[in-house]
Amino acid sequence: MARNRLIYLAALVGATVFYGFFYAWFSEFLLILLLALPVLSLVVSIPAMLTMQLHLQAPQQTGRGNAVKLRLWTTCPLPQPMCRFFLTVHNPLTGFRQRRKIRPSALHMVMELPTEHSGQIVCQVSRCKVYDYLGLFCFPRRWMEESWTDIAPVPIPPEPMPDLQQLLAVTYRAKAGGGFSEIHELRDYRPGDSLRQVHWKLTAKTDRPIVREPQVPVRRDVVLTLDLNGKEEEIDNILDQTCYLSTWLLEHQVAHQVRWFSGQSVKQITLAAEPDQKKLIMELCRSRPTAAGMTARCFSAGADWHYHVENCPAGAKTDELP
Repeated sequence: MARNRLIYLAALVGATVFYGFFYAWFSEFLLILLLALPVLSLVVSIPAMLTMQLHLQAPQQTGRGNAVKLRLWTTCPLPQPMCRFFLTVHNPLTGFRQRRKIRPSALHMVMELPTEHSGQIVCQVSRCKVYDYLGLFCFPRRWMEESWTDIAPVPIPPEPMPDLQQLLAVTYRAKAGGGFSEIHELRDYRPGDSLRQVHWKLTAKTDRPIVREPQVPVRRDVVLTLDLNGKEEEIDNILDQTCYLSTWLLEHQVAHQVRWFSGQSVKQITLAAEPDQKKLIMELCRSRPTAAGMTARCFSAGADWHYHVENCPAGAKTDELP
């Protein structure tokens, strides 16, 4: 470090002046000691400089706006030397980037991470240097330590909310393997039908065997699309609405797909149960902004019902496809 080197240089100059005006063994011993001290410090420090390690740790996921701390600590089997490095905190989804020079004064450090916007906070170290015990020499170290924290959206409903009736089953089909169903249709008995399916009262009235055939609803194909572009607040709004709509659809037992661009690659998540929601949030947080001129609206092909999430006062736009 510059300060340590200046202090050593001042001490060396003082010892030289002292040796020039005081002709005694002590002045000569002091000058030789100061000249040999850097080499001695380097030889003693090299094992610690080569074995010292840096570690980063942060929560894997948290909600937007929650307080999250990044822990940095160093380990060394010998007395720990000084180190310096740069810490880069980056959110690829929003474009946020902050680079700080870290000079740890203790074995452990705690730093607050920015969680004002959704996405993934990536912490990386670079340009690492380890100094000898006197702080006169340094060795570069390649510590490839990284830390990732997903900042999950805060679900908010769009305005207006879609009409749930549009998502109800439009047709029914026979339930494979039979069994119980609250919805069924009546038909004539066919060889191989189970006697449990026979509608005995209607059979007695019509004087011919009638059976109940269980029916299951045929759900419409539901697709949510979104574009991750705009300012940080706009991206937050789009992610909030998407997570709310996906959770809302699952609560009403409506399986659906979410499609979007991550940079220039296509992302698609199929959701049929609650565990799929965690995968969706993880993929959304780790996405990249939508490239200019690209929109996920084109991914609605083959869907019976399409909902494109937008950052606008009207919320989102629903497209019913034939």
